[in-house]
Amino acid sequence: MPRKVPDNWRSRIEWKYERNRHSFEFIVRFKSNKIPRNFQREIGRLIIDDSLPYIVSDVQVKEAFRRKGLGLKLYERAVKKLGKISTVYYEASKEAQNLWKKLRKTYRSRKNFFTGVLTIYNKKRT
Repeated sequence: MPRKVPDNWRSRIEWKYERNRHSFEFIVRFKSNKIPRNFQREIGRLIIDDSLPYIVSDVQVKEAFRRKGLGLKLYERAVKKLGKISTVYYEASKEAQNLWKKLRKTYRSRKNFFTGVLTIYNKKRT
């Protein structure tokens, strides 16, 4: 059973971006002096391959923080920083596919039918 998330958790978090040798990483975590008891510092992480078309290779959000909008925020930060992100849509989990559908409602996108690659661009729909 997931732990009870503190009511003021949103004021305790910070967002971080790291460029590694072969990937971009977007991280949401508790500020070092604001970690609630019985929680780890890191809450979630989005990893994207650093070669075009910037394919999402992994995303993790701690169970207690799922369905609170953090995954969507991680993806939106990646889109804004990189200009676009992609996924092999049919290999994504059902939850991830639903998140990509939300992104498609807000941002312009392109789906390559033959490769199954969906790309989201940093351009809002009008």
